[in-house]
Amino acid sequence: MIRSMIPCVMAMATAASCGASAAGAQEGLTARLETTKASYVAGEPIELRLVVSNPTVEYLTMEVDYPFRGEISLSQARESVTGLPGKAPASTGEPSPAFAGGKVVDLPIAPGESWSTDVYAQRYMQAPPTGSYELEYSVKVDFSGSGTTQGATTSRGRVQVMVTPGTESELSSVLATIWSPFETAPEYGTRQTADTPLAIPYLAKLVEYGSSDSAVRALAKFRGNHDAEDILLDTLGGKRWENAAASLSVLRDWDYVLSADVFSRVLALNSQGLRLAALDYAEKINNLAYASAISDYTADSDTVVAGQAARVRDKLTEKGKWR
Repeated sequence: MIRSMIPCVMAMATAASCGASAAGAQEGLTARLETTKASYVAGEPIELRLVVSNPTVEYLTMEVDYPFRGEISLSQARESVTGLPGKAPASTGEPSPAFAGGKVVDLPIAPGESWSTDVYAQRYMQAPPTGSYELEYSVKVDFSGSGTTQGATTSRGRVQVMVTPGTESELSSVLATIWSPFETAPEYGTRQTADTPLAIPYLAKLVEYGSSDSAVRALAKFRGNHDAEDILLDTLGGKRWENAAASLSVLRDWDYVLSADVFSRVLALNSQGLRLAALDYAEKINNLAYASAISDYTADSDTVVAGQAARVRDKLTEKGKWR
C-alpha cells in the first residue's frame, strides 16, 4: 500500500453501481491523490500519485491508459499559510482529446489491493505560484466486476502542496531529472509521459537551459503545434544554435518551410555540422528561394560544405520548384 507523504483529509462519496449483484460490489473502487515529494520548485510539474484501491471482496476491473482513463477535477481550496480561500482556477473533468489515445488496458484489482500511477496537477488546473496550498480534488472511476457488475465511484479529498522559489539552475536540474527516464525507459507508460502536449513547456525549459538534443527531438511528435514550432524556431536564432541542427532535422521531417531570410541566417552560422544540416534540410524542402544563399557557399573554404552546397544548389535549380 502506498502511503501519502503529506497527510490529507479525505471524504469519500460513492455512487451506486449499475447492475451490481456480487457482495460488496456496491462500494466499488476508491481513489485518492497524494504528493510524491515534500515540495516542488516553482515552474516544476507538480507530480501527484493517484492511488486506486479495491476495498470490496471481489476482483474489480478498471480501464486505464496514460495518464488516467477516468475523470479528475482539481482546484485550489485555500492558501494554507493564511487560511484564506484560494482562487480556484478552472478545473477539468474528462481528459480532453489532446490527451486521449494510446494503449488502453483492462486492469484487474484484487480485493484489498491497490494500483497507482502519476499525474500532473498542471494538467487539471493552473500552476499555483510560490506558497503552501490545499488542493481539493474529485476522482471518478468506472469499474466492472464479475458477471454484469458495473458501476462508478467518485472519491473526494484534499491534498497539501508546497511550491518553493528556485533558481534557474535548480529548475533546470529538476527538469533534467524528470526528463532522463524518457530517454532510456522502454516501458510504454513512461514513454507516454512525454507524448502529452503538457510536456511542451518543460521540454522548452530543457532546450533553454542547454540540455542535450533529446528534448528537441522529443518535440517531433507535436507536429502542427504552434508552441512546439516556436521552440524549434528559437534555436535557429543564433542564441541556442547548439540545438539548431536537431531542430532543422525535426522541421525537415515536418516538411516545415522556413523563410529564405531565416534559412540564410542559419546557413551563416559558422559550424560545419549546422551548415550541412541546413543543406540537407534545403534538399528535402526543395525551395528554390534557398538557392541564392546556398550559392554563396559553393566556394567555401570548407571543401565538404562547398561540395554539398554545389550539389544541393544544382538540384534545386534543375527542378526549378518554388515552395
